[in-house]
Amino acid sequence: MKRNPLFVALSNPKGGMEKSTFTVLLASYFHCLNGYNVLVVNCDYPQHSISAMRDKEVGNIEKNVHLRCMLCGQFNRTCKKVYPVLAGVPGKELETTLPLTGGCDHSLF
Repeated sequence: MKRNPLFVALSNPKGGMEKSTFTVLLASYFHCLNGYNVLVVNCDYPQHSISAMRDKEVGNIEKNVHLRCMLCGQFNRTCKKVYPVLAGVPGKELETTLPLTGGCDHSLF
């Protein structure tokens, strides 16, 4: 029986409440420790800080052979690649990302 994905929204109108940090931690917990397929939709407009963090990580991995080897080792151990991070379009997060949730167990906004 196919289960519908769980949608988790983390929000607070105040800045500096660690919403992005907690989203990444929660996504990593679901993905790496529990084996779920996760999608993160970054709704932090206009900063898109989760997307910026991911871009920085990718840049560091591209420059550093040791990090690339560690990442490949993790892929081999877990048989899972990194979870996708999408930059949400303000006001259209669900309609633009809903078609992409196929195969995801949890989607974090």
